[in-house]
Amino acid sequence: SAASDVYKRQLLDGVTFSGGEPFCQCKPLAELAGRIKAFHGFPLNVISFTGYTYEYLIANADDNNGYLELLQQLDYLVDGPFILSQRSLELKFMGSKNQRFIDVQRSLKEGRAVVVEPY
Repeated sequence: SAASDVYKRQLLDGVTFSGGEPFCQCKPLAELAGRIKAFHGFPLNVISFTGYTYEYLIANADDNNGYLELLQQLDYLVDGPFILSQRSLELKFMGSKNQRFIDVQRSLKEGRAVVVEPY
């Protein structure tokens, strides 16, 4: 399975979902993230990139699109579209200054986007 393939890489400490747009495939990615987190009890971070904002995803979450289902499985989210005019090579994990590195679990608990420094 895809989850067991992840664990064959011993130096791995996390999995990243990125383009196309992960939030166009929420349900299968939420299932994969859940399996990755549950596999052998070995905790891996799950991070996703999205062109949407966290606020948009929360405001538009419903049972059909699975936005919340995927968010609940993520540790971190890099949100917002890449904007060439705001491009920066100094940012960790982000391509443009409008993007944020969000602690998703804290954000869900606090009811707001909690931006943190990338590790």
